[in-house]
Amino acid sequence: MDNKRYLTPDIGRGFMLLLIAVAHAPLFHKLIEGVNEPAISDQLFKAFVVTFVDGRAFVTFSLLFGFGIALMVKRQLDKGISVNESKRLLRRRSLFMILFGFTHQVFIGGADIIAFYGIAGLLIEGLIFKSKRFKEKALFVIGTLSFLTISTGWWFLSLFKELSEEANVNYLEMVIENVIAFPITVLVQLLFFPFLFVILLGVLVERKTWISHPEQHISKLRKFALTGILISVIGASPLTAITVGILNVSEKILAALHIFQILTGIAGGIGYTSLIALFGIAATKLTPKITNWLTAIGRRSLTFYLYQEALLVILLSPVAFGLGNKLGYTGIILTAVVIWITGVIIAVFLEDKKVPGPADALLRRLVYR
Repeated sequence: MDNKRYLTPDIGRGFMLLLIAVAHAPLFHKLIEGVNEPAISDQLFKAFVVTFVDGRAFVTFSLLFGFGIALMVKRQLDKGISVNESKRLLRRRSLFMILFGFTHQVFIGGADIIAFYGIAGLLIEGLIFKSKRFKEKALFVIGTLSFLTISTGWWFLSLFKELSEEANVNYLEMVIENVIAFPITVLVQLLFFPFLFVILLGVLVERKTWISHPEQHISKLRKFALTGILISVIGASPLTAITVGILNVSEKILAALHIFQILTGIAGGIGYTSLIALFGIAATKLTPKITNWLTAIGRRSLTFYLYQEALLVILLSPVAFGLGNKLGYTGIILTAVVIWITGVIIAVFLEDKKVPGPADALLRRLVYR
C-alpha cells in the first residue's frame, strides 16, 4: 500500500497558486477606473496573463484536484474502508468544501472555486467507483456537454453589451451582493468552463501513474508538455492580440475567440501538469530548495488559496485599502506575486515546524470526525 505524498501534485498546486493570484488580481483593475494610459509593462503583463494564465491555471489545478480525489478514494479502499463509507466521506468532504467556498466568497470577497470543487465532488461521486470503461464514456458525454454549454454560453453573452459595474465601497454591500452572486458563480463555472470535464479527466489520469510515477513516462510527458503548451499558446494568441490592442473585432468574433481560448486551455492544463511532473523528477537534486518551497505551500493549498484571496481583497479592493485604484496593471500583478511569496515564506515556516495549514487541517477534522 502506497501512502507517500507525490511531488507532482504538491509542486503543481504550489506553483498554480502563484498563477491563480496573478489571474485574480486584475479583476480589481477591471472593476475600478482611474488608472492612466497603460504602460508597456502593463501590456506585456496583460499578454502574459491571457496567454499563459487565464483558462490554464485553474484547468491545471482542476486536473490535480481530480487526481487527488481518485488517489484519496483508492487509499481508503486499500485500507479496507468500504465503498459506502468512502462515498460518505467524499460526500462530507464535498459538502464542507461548499460551505468553505460560500464563506470565502461571501465574507472574504475572493474569487471562489472551492464551492464548485465541492459540487463537482458530489456530481462525480458515483462515477469514481465505476469501471474505467464507464468513466471513459462519462468523460466523453461530459466533454460533449461542456463543449456545447461553453460554446452556446459565450455566444449568448456576446449578444449583450458589457454592463459597467461599480465596485463595492463598503463591506455590507459586498456581502449582500456576494450572497446573491454565489449560486450564479457556481453555475457559470459549471456551464461556461470545462472544469468538471477536467476534474473527471484527472480521476482517470490517476490510474495511468503519469503523475504519481512520472519517471516511468518521461518520453510521453515530454510530448504532452510540448504539444499541450503549444496548442494552448496558439489558442490564446488571437485573444491576446485583442487584449493588447493589436486586433479589433466584433462582439461575436470576440466570443468565438473566448471559446477557442478556453477550450485550448484544456491542452494547456495537460501540458503544464506534464511539465511540472518532469520538473519534479529532477527538482529534488537540482533545485531542492525551490522544490521544498513549492511543496510546502502546495501541501497547504486550501489555506494559502484563502490567504491569497483575502490579501488581494484587503489590499486592492475599495472595501479596504483600495490600492487597485492606484497601482495600475503592473502594480497589481506584482502585488499578487508578493502575496504569493509571503505565503511561501509562511508555508515553509509551518513545514519546518511540522504544522499543517489551518484551513486544510480544519477540513480534514470536519470530514473525519
